[in-house]
Amino acid sequence: MPTMPTPSRSRAAHGRPSPRTTLRPSRRALLTAGTLGAPLLAAGCSRANGGNAFGQVDGDTPEEYRKRSRVVAWSPWGGKPGAAFAAAATAFNESQQDIYVEVQAFDGYDGTETRFATALQARSIPDLIGLGDMSWQRFFLNEVLEPLDGYFGGDFTEDVYNPTLLEEGRLKDQIWWVPQGRSTPLFYYNKEILQAAGLPDRAPDTWTEFREWGKEVKGLTHNGETVSMRAYTAGDDWYIQGLVWAFGGQLSDEELTLTLEEQPVLDALAFDRAVLHEDKSSYVAAEMAQDFTAGLAATICSSTGSLGGISESAEFDFGAGFLPKEVDTGVPTGGGGLAIPRHASDERKQAAWEFMKFLASPEQSTSWVLETGYLPNTVAAETSSELAQRISEQPAFGVAIEQLKIARQPDYIRRFVPATVPEMRTVIQRVNVDNEDPAAVVADAARAIEDVAGPTREKFQEVMGK
Repeated sequence: MPTMPTPSRSRAAHGRPSPRTTLRPSRRALLTAGTLGAPLLAAGCSRANGGNAFGQVDGDTPEEYRKRSRVVAWSPWGGKPGAAFAAAATAFNESQQDIYVEVQAFDGYDGTETRFATALQARSIPDLIGLGDMSWQRFFLNEVLEPLDGYFGGDFTEDVYNPTLLEEGRLKDQIWWVPQGRSTPLFYYNKEILQAAGLPDRAPDTWTEFREWGKEVKGLTHNGETVSMRAYTAGDDWYIQGLVWAFGGQLSDEELTLTLEEQPVLDALAFDRAVLHEDKSSYVAAEMAQDFTAGLAATICSSTGSLGGISESAEFDFGAGFLPKEVDTGVPTGGGGLAIPRHASDERKQAAWEFMKFLASPEQSTSWVLETGYLPNTVAAETSSELAQRISEQPAFGVAIEQLKIARQPDYIRRFVPATVPEMRTVIQRVNVDNEDPAAVVADAARAIEDVAGPTREKFQEVMGK
């Protein structure tokens, strides 16, 4: 189904306008992208280690490190986070003489997940892998991740990590995934635009208040531009997860039973549809952050990881606040973490763990937060004087940490059934861009998810002992 283009006010670097809406990939393309990394790709792997270990993936070890134990770490991070992770590996290699860490970078969480599934089939795997919060559970279900509880000990205990973030890596009373590069969405707002509209210098308390503010901002001219209340992005299923919670709903229960067609979910979708198509106070942007920093939109909802880029690009005073609530709070966590493949040899697992310990050290974890803008994953980073200084300079960093107290993991169906994410992106496109009825759209999505969810539910019941 084609999108409905709207006039653009986004500015590219060369000054020409770019399209405001995002073209929607075909349903087939979305489903393919969402299922390439499904856990069933790794089916048939046994619980091997030690002498039955899978081989290590190929790479290039510099001559000076050839006598060391080699650890291959797969990184999903690009840009500043990717550079920071690679720099940490270099620092680790220089800090001792027994282990060499080789970082191999891939195209985001989806690309890394797909490569890992393929590597498992080929029985040639990395020793440490960065997996997204929406993918590690699928590999857990296939029993190809190493339980980490037995590695903690001495002066490196679970207490090193932020307890909220560490708990998100726990299933069946064991830790399988530790935080590295975690985030939540923040509500960013242009202080100058809100002031010009006679509105408070803060984020709205509720989504109802947000909608009321939008009617005040609509049509306002600021710095020679007609501005809108908010720039949406066309396929942000992460944001919509939080909005569903805010309206009192959920995508599923903890048994993977879909609740998509319940009224609170429809209410959440109807809210955004009304803001976009009835009030016309906001719009779907091709590049929402670019529009925000260009002063075309008063607000956006974007990751804590966007803070650095917004700070560098915005030529106005901006603030950040909690996501608005409605009948409940609605703040999802996101981002990545680190896991050790179960089928590596015991020696390789232990060497990978040494690098994980290094990454969680006070110096390295603090440096990671300051360089990337992600949430502090360790207690030492959160309480560091360096982060306190950054918060004093940019209070939004502190807002993200405070908001973590009310954040939660995405619903089970989103985490365990790969088709859920592309289907929810299609829902958002059809409602927010094409102005379709939420009930009909959600019914289609529920049927599509149910068509493929059966095997995952069976595996879930088996592994979780339900």
